[in-house]
Amino acid sequence: MPKGKHPWIADIDVAALKFSKVYNNGSRKAVEVTLNDRKSIQFQVCEQVERPVTAAFRLDTVETDNDGSRRGQAVILTDERVIAKLEELDERIIDVATENSVDFFGAAKSREVVAEKYSRLVYQKRDDKLLKFKVKCPPARVITEIYEQDAADPHKMHENTISYLDLERSCCQMAPTLSINGLYFGGTARFGLIIQAEILIVTPGRMPTTAT
Repeated sequence: MPKGKHPWIADIDVAALKFSKVYNNGSRKAVEVTLNDRKSIQFQVCEQVERPVTAAFRLDTVETDNDGSRRGQAVILTDERVIAKLEELDERIIDVATENSVDFFGAAKSREVVAEKYSRLVYQKRDDKLLKFKVKCPPARVITEIYEQDAADPHKMHENTISYLDLERSCCQMAPTLSINGLYFGGTARFGLIIQAEILIVTPGRMPTTAT
């Protein structure tokens, strides 16, 4: 079962986040993000587990150029407090990146240019505001913990009854615990936060229909 309880995203003090200088992480450059000297910042998206978010789409398919160990999952945000906090986090990162643009990008950049480069956490899709994160799937060395929420008691969870494959169903509901693991840089074009799921408490959705 999930161990401990992590803070709700709306309670995190975004102003207290600290950002390192750019460093080389293998073949890519990265920036470490810490809170109270903790390198992995974990938070819950849902204030209460019985009020989950709904998947906007099925778990992303595996692309031919990767091993499928980190697959994207988008969820629909409806809590205005969560949306406001994530948007505040976006603005803070843009401010920090602008202040440190010489270190981050090799040259001074205006806030407008930095904002264009940044992949925001919250984005609009039709009438919905979405948040997208990565789910750690096999063959990842450490995979996302996934638990099934009990249909009768939302505070009760079942182990080993579902897996990441169940996220390929439509309209799954979930209460995610996510982690921030620094800033990534994709060449000169884009940068953003590394956000991934550590724990998912899931009510599976509908199975995909098969053409006959």
